[in-house]
Amino acid sequence: MIEVVIAGAGPNGLMLACELALSGVRPVVLERLTEPTDTQRANGLVGQVIRMLDRRGLYERLTAPGTTPEPAPRFTFGAFPLHLGDLPDNPLYTLLVPQLRIERMLAERAAELGVDIRRGHEVIGLTQGEKSVTVELREQVPIEAEFVVGADGGRSAVRKLAGIDFPG
Repeated sequence: MIEVVIAGAGPNGLMLACELALSGVRPVVLERLTEPTDTQRANGLVGQVIRMLDRRGLYERLTAPGTTPEPAPRFTFGAFPLHLGDLPDNPLYTLLVPQLRIERMLAERAAELGVDIRRGHEVIGLTQGEKSVTVELREQVPIEAEFVVGADGGRSAVRKLAGIDFPG
């Protein structure tokens, strides 16, 4: 039986897959799309995830060799400018990199770690058992896993199938 199935091969799903692989778990990532999309959805990263990428040696893969993350001296949030340069421990980091590039880098890292990424696998049903979840797939054999993670975006099929409301 598979330990963890992650639905979604975007940045969150791929980063989680890498983290699990580093801890000895061999996740399977299921992605509805048969190929990576060329649609631009985001333009970068904000926050502590940038420091996490640096700790994992992934920051340089998105920037120039020898580059280290630096806190952002200013940031605009909800049209309000925030001046952060004078903070003794500024926690805000930004990295302007297209999501396509982030996904490509994380997919490469996941492959290096032996993560099984299955494209063209659309989750259409979940059945909770006593000790496992059966993941039903469109035109594919169902998969049994100990855990399922929905990393399939704001309109998450997994969230809806699990009956988790999102009133936002």
